[in-house]
Amino acid sequence: MNLRQRLDRLKGHGAGTPAREREPEGRASVAERVRRLRPRREGHRPVQVDADQSLADRLGAELLEPGVLGCSQYLPLENTHGRFPLSTLLGEQVHLPEAQGWEPHGLVFLDTETTGLAGGTGTAVFMLGLARLEGHQLHVRQFMLTRFAGEAGMLRQAADFLAGAHTVVTYNGKRFDLPLLLTRVRLAGLDDPFSRLGHLDLLYPVRRLFRQRWPDCRLITAEQRLLGFGRLHDLPGAEAPLAWMDYLRYGDARRLPGVLTHNRWDLVSLAALCPALDQAHGTPDAFGADPVAVAKGHLKAGLR
Repeated sequence: MNLRQRLDRLKGHGAGTPAREREPEGRASVAERVRRLRPRREGHRPVQVDADQSLADRLGAELLEPGVLGCSQYLPLENTHGRFPLSTLLGEQVHLPEAQGWEPHGLVFLDTETTGLAGGTGTAVFMLGLARLEGHQLHVRQFMLTRFAGEAGMLRQAADFLAGAHTVVTYNGKRFDLPLLLTRVRLAGLDDPFSRLGHLDLLYPVRRLFRQRWPDCRLITAEQRLLGFGRLHDLPGAEAPLAWMDYLRYGDARRLPGVLTHNRWDLVSLAALCPALDQAHGTPDAFGADPVAVAKGHLKAGLR
């Protein structure tokens, strides 16, 4: 038996190979077999390129480029968020150590919705929410992917919105949002628009004031106890990735408006927390804050 005959036999094509070991005629490809193993679902349909505009119309958004939707909302500063008018953001922040000397129109509030919480290269940002003062309004600008291929476009759109800003304001962004965005920017081969900006993570002043007084320091707890804001019919943040994947896999967009609303409330809460935390640092007893922690915070910042 020559070499070719032996190779054919090993591949299952030799004449002497038992029939049960030979490759069956018309055998399905690996991709086809994987597809058959996936669970079927009523109303299953893949998301097509031409569905972008339809989804934009449904969400009151605009199609910025293939795979990227943009949604804008302008909130008058006369509006209140819980107990705090948004206009208090324009006042001078004199008590919050991290906010000394900042200019409020240079702030950008940032919050992401992601495919998971693990971080790293396996986690993507499918919704990037930004907000900043424009005149006497708070401009909330949200970008959403309709497919992974739109990621670079979304990041470029966000970079344009950041132009002229000096500080990004987040909640737990130091350990999650900004490192994740930096990873995504690098993977997309783009210039990093985030690291050049200052960063204020409001989780840390909230912990300073209330970690001895509250059961936890989650954003929703700060909303309820400090801002006096309660969410009605809110889509839990943990369900946002599932809502987006339902659209990606099946074209089911029913929960996407709830994801937009959840992200928008996060952003407005960040804007209201800045003056609320400033006032709580000035009169901690009035807000149930820890006055010793406030004093230590001032001393650490060199504000005797």
